[in-house]
Amino acid sequence: MTELDGHVAVVTGGSRGIGGAIVRALSAAGATVIVHSRVDSVAARTLTRELSDAPGHAVNVFADLADSDGPARLWQQFDRATEGLGLPQELDVLVNNAGINAPRNDRDTLSTRLRPAHRSQPASTVLRHTARPAQDP
Repeated sequence: MTELDGHVAVVTGGSRGIGGAIVRALSAAGATVIVHSRVDSVAARTLTRELSDAPGHAVNVFADLADSDGPARLWQQFDRATEGLGLPQELDVLVNNAGINAPRNDRDTLSTRLRPAHRSQPASTVLRHTARPAQDP
């Protein structure tokens, strides 16, 4: 048994770079990792194939989080992925790694759009403390 067996993580921007490294580490620790990418890409598919023998599972989801309906699409795919794996639709770890270029006054981020149904206690505790808008200087 590994440290994160039975836990579910979402890594936004998880198909390459720092996000890909985080996905690899979470999967090696036994977590089921939902690997978010803005679009279906070779990098995303290659990463999940690479992790097929890891202790945890890795599943791709695709949504442009800069679109107003992007977060809703991500969570719909999250629901389908966890249901398909026979897991509860709860989130234990959220790594918000996606880079989104949005207007400075757009404070409605993925973290603040996280539905309560997806929150396990640890994730909701973290989000409650980190999802506040930044103060303008």
